[in-house]
Amino acid sequence: MSGQSEVWPSLPLEAWRDTYATLHLWLTIVRWKGAQGMQIVWRWLINAAALWAATRLVPGIAFDGDWRLLLVVALVFGVLNASVRPVLALLTLPLLIVTLGLFTFVLNGLMLWLTSAISDALGLGFHVGGFGAAFLGALVVTVVSFMLSLFVASGARDRRSFE
Repeated sequence: MSGQSEVWPSLPLEAWRDTYATLHLWLTIVRWKGAQGMQIVWRWLINAAALWAATRLVPGIAFDGDWRLLLVVALVFGVLNASVRPVLALLTLPLLIVTLGLFTFVLNGLMLWLTSAISDALGLGFHVGGFGAAFLGALVVTVVSFMLSLFVASGARDRRSFE
């Protein structure tokens, strides 16, 4: 044995500091918003997991970085979905109506592609190779996000029944 604990790996001080800062941000959001803040944190983590799944399952979507950068990419994705997507949905409302809502998948692909462009500009290491990859990635993100949201919502409902 080298004297290092196997439970606590030897990480550089910067890594521990960054991890602490991330956890501190989560706790600040929870304290600031209460139960709503916890929902925001869960949504953020679900988005990060869904984006990670897309990088693993869809050729043309790549991520070079550690989990903290993926959390930042998920934050960018969430902010774009909350701010830009409603405007795009309103502008493309006739297409959404004519296609009976199927154009939503195209909007989701555009949001993933825009997330890639902003992440590239910020140097976060998330890249989508083209619209085809963005479209397939958006499908993966939608399915994974939906499944994880059901799991999280189910757990919250179970916890409420005991209170």
